[in-house]
Amino acid sequence: MGVLAITLIAAAAASTPLPSRQSVRVVIDGRSIARRFPHGQSVVFRYPANWHVTRRRLDNVSDPHTLFAVSTYRLPSGIDDCDGTRARGRPADGAFVLVKEVLDGASLRRSLPRLPSRPRHFRLPTSGRSGCLPPASLLYEFRVAKRAFYVWVSVGRRASPQTRAALTRLLDGLRIARYATP
Repeated sequence: MGVLAITLIAAAAASTPLPSRQSVRVVIDGRSIARRFPHGQSVVFRYPANWHVTRRRLDNVSDPHTLFAVSTYRLPSGIDDCDGTRARGRPADGAFVLVKEVLDGASLRRSLPRLPSRPRHFRLPTSGRSGCLPPASLLYEFRVAKRAFYVWVSVGRRASPQTRAALTRLLDGLRIARYATP
């Protein structure tokens, strides 16, 4: 009886539902990112059906270019002044991911030599703060062929193991086409 009461209290305190077992597949066409990219699957990922995704720009930063953001909560509308500011409203049991790509030629030439290859496995933050995101958050910077990416990840301290697992699956399952940019 005590375990049931604790479970009910924990469920009532949660503001973010557990991730759906059903997922949605998103395919981003290369031409929708940049005219110089070929048509076809440029970025592909899956997210739980009850999470929220947007491809709209969330901040005043034009480069790197926003590819998408996924969150366990509805993102507020509007544009902020810093990468990831929309995660400021992240619940303590929620998660937020923002994926951007560097498109400016000069920025790309400066970035590529210093960036590591895409990690095989993304580790979720347990502490720290990156940019305008609330703790725990971190920034991944990496390249795929001649493409440069920034991925901001923010996870609330009370996020469930299921939310953390779904977020890890989303990040590890992110597929990026390896075409070169001129």
